[in-house]
Amino acid sequence: VILDFEHDDLATAINGHSKAAVSIGLKDCLMDASNASNPVNGGGNTENGYMNSTATNSGGWKNCARRAWCNNVFFAALPSTWQSMVKIVNKKSGTGGGSSSGTEITADKIFLAAEIEIFGSRTYSVDGEGTQYQYYKNATANRYKMPKWNSSSVSHIYWERSPRSGNTSTFCGVSSSGHASHRDANGAYGVAPCLCI
Repeated sequence: VILDFEHDDLATAINGHSKAAVSIGLKDCLMDASNASNPVNGGGNTENGYMNSTATNSGGWKNCARRAWCNNVFFAALPSTWQSMVKIVNKKSGTGGGSSSGTEITADKIFLAAEIEIFGSRTYSVDGEGTQYQYYKNATANRYKMPKWNSSSVSHIYWERSPRSGNTSTFCGVSSSGHASHRDANGAYGVAPCLCI
């Protein structure tokens, strides 16, 4: 889905433009073949993953395993035509490791949305990670992603790139009820990467 137009900062200006033309995100979380054909059942067999292999947010998004996966494994899996269209953008994220303020910038081809980019406000993340994408302003239901965590949920539980403020073990995410939440970094939850063209 289109998240927004001219929202994300290009790492290097192109023809005098400092913003990426289009920001794109997955409508739903990554799924395996059985989930994709029946995406409203529980999340037991979806493509879940961790942010780090241990319960730490030290190093924040910049140094987490999920960022390396996004920019290498996921990017490499895109068709070559898409790869040639992807623009590197500067993303702001908390530094993790118990910090309750301050951000750092990473240059990313593929990234996860921050808490504020989804909700338009902060509950567990630090200040300064960006602004809300228009797609999530348009409808509350746009932050609900399939497959539902279970039959009574409205969304899958999925990761954001935001380390939890003042905490050393968790990253922020969206809960099965579609609210702001946080989880230990080594938990297996949904992944919905974003990119810019």
